[in-house]
Amino acid sequence: MTSARSPSTQLAESMAQAQSLAALLEQEREILLRGDGAALQELSQQKHAALESLEASVRANSDGQELDAELRQQLEHLQKANQQNGALLGVRQSYARWALDQLRGDLAVPAYQPTGMNAERSSARSLGRA
Repeated sequence: MTSARSPSTQLAESMAQAQSLAALLEQEREILLRGDGAALQELSQQKHAALESLEASVRANSDGQELDAELRQQLEHLQKANQQNGALLGVRQSYARWALDQLRGDLAVPAYQPTGMNAERSSARSLGRA
């Protein structure tokens, strides 16, 4: 079944959905920078719904043909913003893992010191062990 909407209407809807997702990605970036896990979880549900809606709109808009150049550019911008947020999330996760490793005393001891000498485990008491 084909849509009764004109191609320009479909394109306008796709662009509006892309702009909405761009706003969500900007909010996600701000939340990641603040480190607010609860807000991030809530926003991720909104982002998922917006992404599904955008994908459906783009599929209907393309109808097997080449995408509009402006829409393609907007989609590339969204992809880049999402990848940047993913990288930021990865950094946050590595900080959290490092902090947990510090508390547990699970840090690996390097085999050699910068001077080339054998590294020895410090006799200092671990934070995570009482």
